[in-house]
Amino acid sequence: MTLSRFDASDAIEDVGDLLVLVSIPFVVLLSLLAVFGFTTLAAAVSILVFVGVVPLVVLFGDSLLARIRDESEPADPVADLRERYVEGELSEAQLERAIDRELSADNTERDEDSAVERERLTEREER
Repeated sequence: MTLSRFDASDAIEDVGDLLVLVSIPFVVLLSLLAVFGFTTLAAAVSILVFVGVVPLVVLFGDSLLARIRDESEPADPVADLRERYVEGELSEAQLERAIDRELSADNTERDEDSAVERERLTEREER
């Protein structure tokens, strides 16, 4: 289950919020089953949810939320380098060299991307 459309810092703060989000479809399902006369099936589903799904969300919800937060934060190598410098892992000279490498790598990737895009455009024009 991927919740990539949600910004974890805004929509889901803790396991309780995740539990509510997961429980809503089951409550709707139970309601529909009860309305249409499938009370035995509704009872079985409710037992399954409260014995299986709820404990799983409570036990593994924190790791799921941590993974969502990690995926939602864009990787910024320059910021990571600055953090390493502040923590004392890198000297000032190492920081400057590493930042220069990152910035030159970004420019190289952009140049390659623009060359590929130009090639695609010329192919389209030839057709």
